[in-house]
Amino acid sequence: MEFGGGFTFDKEPCHPDNCSLFIGGDNLAGMTSLTIENWIKKNETIPQNFAHIFKKRKENYGFIHFVDEETKINFFEEVDGKKFKIGQESEEELTIHFFPLVRKKQAEHKTVDSNYGPSHNLYNLYDDGTIFSLYINIPTINNKDEISLYVDDDDKVVIISGEYKNINIVEGNHFIKKLIPTGRFETKIPLPSRIDPTKKVKIEKVDAISLFKITFTKGEGYKKRRLSIE
Repeated sequence: MEFGGGFTFDKEPCHPDNCSLFIGGDNLAGMTSLTIENWIKKNETIPQNFAHIFKKRKENYGFIHFVDEETKINFFEEVDGKKFKIGQESEEELTIHFFPLVRKKQAEHKTVDSNYGPSHNLYNLYDDGTIFSLYINIPTINNKDEISLYVDDDDKVVIISGEYKNINIVEGNHFIKKLIPTGRFETKIPLPSRIDPTKKVKIEKVDAISLFKITFTKGEGYKKRRLSIE
């Protein structure tokens, strides 16, 4: 198991990875899915926009599932890095916290060798009417030519990839924490609606820092079309 940027696992949840989070905590072994779910629902500080909990009684961890990826993202933004007390009626103090999913085979092939993570580039997303404006911080990247842009089949998820540069810093032999990322990265950013992949994307460097503004033209919504019948 891996705590921190993600939680490594080798079991299969009943929902896809992009609609699931890991739950862990203290003294959860022996508790059923329904018990954990009911206790979470009694804690008003935990968002309630999840589908259900999946947990084996003997395990000290489980899964929390969501109806779609956007709901999961909104949930995680509110609980990331926090630990919650549940089960006040229990004799033992029970706590629960939430982690992204990382499969073991993904962790073994992970090329980013820092705690920053391959998909944690901080960004702001704005809706400017006919366009989406994305401001994203990509450490060590100084030129837009070092960035590759893709869009998924539904034209609603933008994928930004590249490679962080190695920074040679000589400050003795021992470091306390290493958070400046290195290696390949890939950041997936879900959008509220489709973009038009036929339009050119504009990338601008913002000032002298590693902040880029990327502008996407919105696409038309899905329309019902009449089908011809032979």
